[in-house]
Amino acid sequence: MRSLYLRIWVTVVVALGLYAAVSVWLMQRHMDQRMDQERQRAEVAMQGRAEAWAELLSKALPGAKAPASEQRAALQEWSSRLRLPMALDDANHACMLDTSTGAILWKDDAPSEGMLVAAFSGAASDLVISADRSGAAKLRRTRSGELLRTFPAHDCISMAFSADGVHAAWIQSDGKAQYISAADGGVVSINTGLQETWSISLSSDGSTVVCGGRAGLIVAHPARSAPILPIPTGDGIVVALAISPDGTRIAAGGNKRLGIFDANTGQEIAVLRENVNGPNLATWSDDGRYLAAADGASPDNSEVVIWDSLLPPQQPAANAATKSR
Repeated sequence: MRSLYLRIWVTVVVALGLYAAVSVWLMQRHMDQRMDQERQRAEVAMQGRAEAWAELLSKALPGAKAPASEQRAALQEWSSRLRLPMALDDANHACMLDTSTGAILWKDDAPSEGMLVAAFSGAASDLVISADRSGAAKLRRTRSGELLRTFPAHDCISMAFSADGVHAAWIQSDGKAQYISAADGGVVSINTGLQETWSISLSSDGSTVVCGGRAGLIVAHPARSAPILPIPTGDGIVVALAISPDGTRIAAGGNKRLGIFDANTGQEIAVLRENVNGPNLATWSDDGRYLAAADGASPDNSEVVIWDSLLPPQQPAANAATKSR
């Protein structure tokens, strides 16, 4: 008899425990649902307020064609009044600014999903080419924004324009470079064979194309049937890349090193920098005498060094050096 009572008592206790656990679970679920509903109502209300404020601000702020200085001043005033940081968002529309006045010269009406890279020709030809996330490269007049040609360009990483404005080129993440004629729109595809392509440069007349990637670079002459010249550069990715205006020397840097290579033979002529953070960027002067390179891991620890090619390359610091902070 006692065992029967004990079994009944255990059964009742277990049933009550299960009932309590299920009740707690149901109550918790109900509370979670209520909280989710309240959160959704709050989000909808906040979204409605934000849209209302956006509509009011759009009517209060100057239009898109107003001078940039007027737009910035009005936005700063409303940011202060609302105690809310705000900024102009033109990421989806390509535009050109006058650096001397800050005025918008032109703005693309069609959204482009954000511009990736761009390159300018010489001032005489007044051309600019840019690539956006929609997979298009657009050739335009720099001052007027007139669209001249559109080319397919997928995952564009770097762009270059010849100084004479006749040729442009870009490198893609698939390891291919596209070389185009601005005059007739002809396109030549170059299979670089490089891993992790990163940089590209053109000679002044556009006849020589140099592409950089992991552990090396290549030299190509798309206008003639010359074979591609591969140049090993050691470990690291070639980030800083610039070919001299006459197309004979290549400055290539990456993995704490900057060297000069002969564009015809691929032989390394000189090592200009070693054990530095970078270099990140390199460029030649128009006459090919001076080379400038920037390195540094942060804005607070960066340096621009300028070499004179008429002086011994073994002592770059004695030539000229400018620190940028």
